[in-house]
Amino acid sequence: MARTFLRVLVPVLTALSLLAAQAAFGASADGDLDPSFGHDGRVTTSFAGGSSARAVAVQEDGMLVAAGVAGDGFGLARYEVDGQLDPLFGSSGKVATSIASASGDEARALALQDDGMIVTAGSADDREMFAVVRYGTDGTPDPGFGTGGVFTADLTQGFDIVNGIGIQADGKIVVAGSVGTTRPKFALLRLDADGAPDPTFGDDGVVITPYGIWGVARAMAIQPNGKIVLAGGNGGGWALARYTPQGELDPTFGDDGKATSSLFGDAFALALQPDGKIVAAGAYDFYRFAAARFTRTGKPDRTFSKDGRVTTDIGYGSEQIASAVAIQHDGRILVSGGVGPHESVETIDWRFALTRYRANGVLDPAFGTGGRITTRFAGGADAHGAVLTAGRLTVAGGSGPGNATSFALARYGV
Repeated sequence: MARTFLRVLVPVLTALSLLAAQAAFGASADGDLDPSFGHDGRVTTSFAGGSSARAVAVQEDGMLVAAGVAGDGFGLARYEVDGQLDPLFGSSGKVATSIASASGDEARALALQDDGMIVTAGSADDREMFAVVRYGTDGTPDPGFGTGGVFTADLTQGFDIVNGIGIQADGKIVVAGSVGTTRPKFALLRLDADGAPDPTFGDDGVVITPYGIWGVARAMAIQPNGKIVLAGGNGGGWALARYTPQGELDPTFGDDGKATSSLFGDAFALALQPDGKIVAAGAYDFYRFAAARFTRTGKPDRTFSKDGRVTTDIGYGSEQIASAVAIQHDGRILVSGGVGPHESVETIDWRFALTRYRANGVLDPAFGTGGRITTRFAGGADAHGAVLTAGRLTVAGGSGPGNATSFALARYGV
């Protein structure tokens, strides 16, 4: 009875805490760390065997869910609004799930269903298979999904790597990534709500698309009309593809369903604007943050930084990779990722890095210093995911030696 009472009371207290935090932080400048979150705006969470967060999402009650790798399995943690671990989730706020007998299970994507269930996707058995796990609201694997809450698919003889996930309006789950080792290809998998491959999509739920020298899809978004957009790289530059709800390349997008950018490197993140334009973020030659905006038909948007793309030097003369992008309600674009040493040549440690652009692609001087921010954690940290809600941007990644000791989260006012 006491636990049931707590479950009713906690959302109410959480909502009140969120309002109080917003009021306390309202006067701070855009880009400042939120002092009401964790310790001076930062939180770290350790799992046995090391850990790193790869994705983060926010529940309707303001609680945050982060997913990534924990030891040799999927790791999941849920945080209250102030950054404290939720004691009613898993084991003191944390869940670790082993998928395969070998090591190398890693959650790389995360989505929340309308009913509060949590869906994570990644790779298992040292990147040998796609893996999707669905959890109940208390962190327990859902027995109504797949086998004991877990679905796996070994799609090729090479690597099968998941990087993105989305949930359709009808509850079907779409995951995206790449398959193959020497010449990888874009890959999509769609599951019914019970975790079985959807036979109405592609070839028994699977779509594989060759793309250039090698095609790696690193991010995915589902449009309101059900079309699926992927972004990544093709060995020569940024590469996008759009599919119909049936899994076919959309001939109304780019060149027979594919669109490219001359930005050298890969796109690692996608966001959809309300007007249908597509914003991608990633790395330009791995030494600059980059963002590009495309029209609804896959053409470079010339109203964005004149030629549809922008690159930004964060500083330090080192490696810079943007891995997440979010669109504010006023159209400003937040890009986050990491900056750190390239092949250990430089002496700086890894740190979170953020930029904000106006809707026209110009750096926003009202954000941080000239539109740029970096944040350090003890032992270094690299960011991978981000979520925007209630005037806050929460960025998640890994901290400590190798950026793989603990989940690391930071929350900023925007």
